[in-house]
Amino acid sequence: MLGRLMPREGRFFDLFNQHADRIVEGAQHLVQMMQHYADAPVRQRELDAIDQIETSADKITHETVALLHKTFITPFDREDIHQLISQMDDILDLTQDVAESVVLYDIQLVTP
Repeated sequence: MLGRLMPREGRFFDLFNQHADRIVEGAQHLVQMMQHYADAPVRQRELDAIDQIETSADKITHETVALLHKTFITPFDREDIHQLISQMDDILDLTQDVAESVVLYDIQLVTP
């Protein structure tokens, strides 16, 4: 009876996997942006895609933290879950920062 009343584990691993997928997508768009940097419309399209992906990942981060607050039994330590999802979010934040900075400062890439 008690086991049915207390929230258990939740969907943490699904959320981690969804966020990891967004990290990979963001990185792929950053690579495309750099490979086609001279093409301004492509560069902007890739930057916009990275922005959308980062926003999507933020929602996953918030969902994970909300689930953490309402779940009694977690698959591993609460602090570790919070640290993991926060650091995963940092990856996409930095990916977005790199993309925005390259465009903002009009950094010209030199190819060998």
